[in-house]
Amino acid sequence: MRPPSLRVGDLVHLREEGDDRTFVKHHGAGIVTHIRVFSEEMKYPHIRVKWLKSDESFKFLEKDLIVLHEA
Repeated sequence: MRPPSLRVGDLVHLREEGDDRTFVKHHGAGIVTHIRVFSEEMKYPHIRVKWLKSDESFKFLEKDLIVLHEA
């Protein structure tokens, strides 16, 4: 199992399909606050993100998030 490529403190957006960007419009960018790596059986880490615009916190899989790089 490979370790997650995201790190605590990374600035992220939710990966949304198509033109519907409702989640990003409501929550804005988020900061990775916790990464929970599971056992070999579960394989996928859960990434906790605190959204800056809405001040809410949710768990996601790494594949659902896009890291925002500094320009």
